[in-house]
Amino acid sequence: MKNAQAKKILQGVLGNCHDKGSEMLFTCPVCHHHKRKFSVNVGKNVYKCWICDYRGRNIRRVVRRFGNYNQLAAWDQIFGRQDLERFNDLFAEQEPTENKQKLELPQEFLSLATAKLPATGLYAYKYLASRGVTMADILKWKIGYCFSGEYRNRVIIPSFDEDGDVSYFIARSYSGDSYKYKNPRASKDITFNELYIDWNKDLVLVEGVFDALVAGNAVPILGSTLRSGTDLIR
Repeated sequence: MKNAQAKKILQGVLGNCHDKGSEMLFTCPVCHHHKRKFSVNVGKNVYKCWICDYRGRNIRRVVRRFGNYNQLAAWDQIFGRQDLERFNDLFAEQEPTENKQKLELPQEFLSLATAKLPATGLYAYKYLASRGVTMADILKWKIGYCFSGEYRNRVIIPSFDEDGDVSYFIARSYSGDSYKYKNPRASKDITFNELYIDWNKDLVLVEGVFDALVAGNAVPILGSTLRSGTDLIR
């Protein structure tokens, strides 16, 4: 029963597939090869692309990266949220690490990464289009907006850490406010949208988040200089 539900979620995230029972073959969400060479085995909780070698031992990472909030919530309802690939770490002696910064998106946050654009989101969407941001960018970066509250009339661009938790967000006015940016009272000493970085490829460092949106495998440093001790220069 769980596997049948999981397969339904995966088809919603990755599209049509060849279902061979124990193995499902999709179009790879990373390299987009025209043949269905992205293999997912729900029973073994593994995935691999036979073209670009994108692989892992926890399918939840695929749902989290390429799916939406509802799909991830449905997945967690079936399987919970245990990262099996880190199971062995429970028995290893770990050096103490600093707690990662975690934020909540504004309560008024509304997603633009939906099939039907909310009427209140039209101006936000038009503003993003004027900056060269496509619907594909909106879906990938999980962009939204606030129509009311502290961040009223602002586009919200979240940053997700490697575990898929919100580590920061950018709030940019789309209504001509004299203060263009009104960001959260939190440290900028994070790797913005670490979840989507491919560390095996060339990485582009840019100043602002809108540059990163159109630059591909890129990280905005949220300023004009790199901070001391950042992971980007280690």
